[in-house]
Amino acid sequence: MTNNTVSNTARVLGAGLRALLVLTLVCGVIYPLAVTGVAQALFNDKANG
Repeated sequence: MTNNTVSNTARVLGAGLRALLVLTLVCGVIYPLAVTGVAQALFNDKANG
């Protein structure tokens, strides 16, 4: 019983850490770069302030 609980905890923890990494990359890197790229492409004269 204890081994099964530790195994399940490790699986859930690993899945959570992977989700954290993926969401950090998507929300913190990929999305801002995509929005900046679109703004630069469509509104080059206004995008830099």
